[in-house]
Amino acid sequence: MMTSDGREQGGIGREAKSGAAIAAQRHRRQLVLAVGITAVIAAAATVLVVRQHDKDATVHTPDGARQAASRFVEELGSADMSNPTTRHAIVERVYAPADIEAKQTELDTGYTLANRAMGLDSKGRPPAGARFENRTMVAGTSLTTYTDTDATVAVWNCATVRRTGPAPIDETRWYTTSMVLTWVGGEREWRLRSLSEQPGPTPRPGQTQPMQ
Repeated sequence: MMTSDGREQGGIGREAKSGAAIAAQRHRRQLVLAVGITAVIAAAATVLVVRQHDKDATVHTPDGARQAASRFVEELGSADMSNPTTRHAIVERVYAPADIEAKQTELDTGYTLANRAMGLDSKGRPPAGARFENRTMVAGTSLTTYTDTDATVAVWNCATVRRTGPAPIDETRWYTTSMVLTWVGGEREWRLRSLSEQPGPTPRPGQTQPMQ
């Protein structure tokens, strides 16, 4: 049967059915894609929650506080503290957010004098041809106090400072550093509020680690 424009009526029906089928197929694909994207987002969110839970379970603990204190002592006792750029980065990741600005100013002043005393330039570099080394190694930790929001950790450590060249420096000293930490909920990690340091104890040959 022909239509007024000369096309077969059956052809129009077939075209309509074909168009409807294509539209339905596209709709199904869109639904499948939407469901797939939703599933991926949900799975990613679940992974993040699980990872965060695992982090809290290991970090927001007495052992987590002790590990954080050990890391802070090593970073704050490194040669990177003599360079303003790397020092600022260390202070940013070690100290509690409320204390960062004041500590940056305090340490900038302190290291300007310390660098001069050790024969280093303003960026912590020794004279040409000389070498500079500053390392701190943790020998043990002791948890003094602990709550969900605060912790105090005593860190027994050995600091080594060496510089070759004119008037060389070669010192190794033992310290006990008391670190007051706070749990920063936004960062979900321990941060440093303050520290105090006193010499010793210096181990005798063969002495075992006094802190556990």
